[in-house]
Amino acid sequence: MLNITKNGEVVLQVNEGGAVNLDGFHASPVKAGWEFELDGNIYTAVEAPPPPEPEPPTPEQIKASLADHAAQKRYEKEIGGTVWNGLPVHTDRESQSKIIAERLAIEAGERDDPDYWKFADGVFRQISNEDFTSLASAVRQHVRDCFALEGQVLALITTGVITTTEQIDLVFEHGFKRLRVIWGQR
Repeated sequence: MLNITKNGEVVLQVNEGGAVNLDGFHASPVKAGWEFELDGNIYTAVEAPPPPEPEPPTPEQIKASLADHAAQKRYEKEIGGTVWNGLPVHTDRESQSKIIAERLAIEAGERDDPDYWKFADGVFRQISNEDFTSLASAVRQHVRDCFALEGQVLALITTGVITTTEQIDLVFEHGFKRLRVIWGQR
């Protein structure tokens, strides 16, 4: 990168070999050391100093970034589906809403018993109202577990036990019970 200076003051930056258009004057290619005079002003191309190193993030910024990562991992796990009675169930936000609506229909006596439900494998299956209530409870528990896991992770970020996104990924992939063994805790 080159700084183009006018009487010693930087007026623009260009890539080495690039073009300069100044006050109606055009020059190309521009190289370091290039110099010209225009209307009594001296223009020079000099190597631009490297950009300063960015400030390292503060501990608060690191923890906030880790918390954001934990929230994203929780969301991915939450909407990633669950298994109920050996059957795959969608748990994305739209499916959660539909499951709540079906449960309300059961409570209002408006759902046929049994009725069909499309599972995450794309297969429609007849399911009784009693079983659907169980399915809805399982989805609710799945969502609650995801938020509880995020809460535990946030607490460990706050106390400094979790310090990397990789640790967060492991928690959301394996859960704490398995990781306690991996991390040497019982």
